[in-house]
Amino acid sequence: MFVKELRSFLEDRIVKNQANTTLKEHENQAFEEILILLEDTEVPETLDWSYFAPFDGFKKLLTEMNVNEYQLMIDREGKKSHTLNSAMDVGLENVTEEDSKDYVGIRMADLLVGLISRLMQSLKISLTGNYKEGEIKKTLLDSGWFALNQRQLDLYKKLYRVICENNDYWYKSYSGIYSDDLVAFVALLQFVNHFSDADEIRNSKIEMQLEYYNAFVCESLNERYKIMRNKLPIDPIVEDGKDYFYNQRGAKVYKDINKQPMLPLHSGQNEFYVLSVGFSQNRTPLVTISENDKPICYRLPNEYSDWTMTVAGVSSMGERLFPSKVLFSLIGGRYLVDIL
Repeated sequence: MFVKELRSFLEDRIVKNQANTTLKEHENQAFEEILILLEDTEVPETLDWSYFAPFDGFKKLLTEMNVNEYQLMIDREGKKSHTLNSAMDVGLENVTEEDSKDYVGIRMADLLVGLISRLMQSLKISLTGNYKEGEIKKTLLDSGWFALNQRQLDLYKKLYRVICENNDYWYKSYSGIYSDDLVAFVALLQFVNHFSDADEIRNSKIEMQLEYYNAFVCESLNERYKIMRNKLPIDPIVEDGKDYFYNQRGAKVYKDINKQPMLPLHSGQNEFYVLSVGFSQNRTPLVTISENDKPICYRLPNEYSDWTMTVAGVSSMGERLFPSKVLFSLIGGRYLVDIL
């Protein structure tokens, strides 16, 4: 019954979206692809909420932090213990259910999650435009979002430190493909944090802050979509006391990427046998080449960032570009590249 109703809903939306193909072109394409997948879908007997994703992300975070000994206490939930079982299903150990009345840590986590979820929900509502008539129109936040006093601004700054600065690990946040609300929330914290004090906001034009935030969050979403399109294997960094690790090609990569040598480029054309390309955690473009039959990892000039991102996108779609000879050229101050 569910699959039948879902198919009916998608088909109905495709027909209605024909009234505005400019706005709904990508949505219709996605719906049509879902309908193809539903052709071979078995009807589920029951629908249960899945807790897999957050615990899978938490397990990856523990690995990245090199945490091997831990005790995970989960707020007790019902008789079936779905949350507890989901944690154990992904391989987490030393997991128990506890009553939040007995553990202040559980209550603190609950309060923080409640604060974040309500703020994200309010932000989502404020950024959702009225597209019933199919009109393409920019949606800006209400000016009240930036009419902050010093106490409110300080709270935003504290939340920024907790969410964006403390424990800066790759898997600190873990989201699926529907991550727009999270991106908008983080962008809001980053944007508000750049104000030195409430007077700076009051002395500026609030109307312009709405435009500035809109441009900032759009750029943040664009960067997120680039990452989603361009998926590269992630090399886990293990805290083993060494200041380096080896990537999947066997080349040494320093944890402090500033120690990584820069690819030696002289004016003119420079040919290298490239094994792979990628990025460091701070988005520095990297290239691994074969040098005297040994893999060596180098930093690339930032001018090659767009090329590296494009190559990653092609690789994520299954096209093998490397190993291959690559010609890096530095001509008249311009950085050029050709895959031979």
